[in-house]
Amino acid sequence: RRFESAGRPRRGGSVGRGRTVVVTMADEEDLDAELAALDAELAAEEAELGAAKATADAKRTAAAAAWAEATDVERTNEQLADRVAAQERRAARRAAEREAKLKKQGVELIKLRARMNAATRRAAMQAAQQQQQQQQQQQQQ
Repeated sequence: RRFESAGRPRRGGSVGRGRTVVVTMADEEDLDAELAALDAELAAEEAELGAAKATADAKRTAAAAAWAEATDVERTNEQLADRVAAQERRAARRAAEREAKLKKQGVELIKLRARMNAATRRAAMQAAQQQQQQQQQQQQQ
C-alpha cells in the first residue's frame, strides 16, 4: 500500500515532501493497532469529559436551585419583616391613640372634678347662708 506523505516523519526516519513511501502489511497492522488504541483512548477521554460535563451540569443545576431557594427565603424574610414592621406601626399608632384618649379623659375628669368641687362649695355656701338667714329670722321673731 502506498500513500503520499505530507512531509511528516513516519517511523524510521524523516520523509521528504511528496516522496512515495512503501508501507508493508506489518506496518499497516501496526498502524491499525495504534489507530485503534488512539480511538479507544479518545473514546475514554470523551466518556470522562461527558461525565465531567454531566457532573458540572448537575452541580450548576443544584447551585441554581439553592440560589433560587435562598432568594425565595430572603424574599419571604423581607415580606415577614415588612408585615412585622406594619404591625408594630399599627400597634404604636393604637397605643398613641389610646394614650391621647386617656389624657383627654383625664383632662375632662380634672375639669369635671373642679366643677363638682366648685358646685359643692357654692351649695355649701348657699346652705350656710340659708342657715344664717333662718337663724337671723328666728332671732328677729
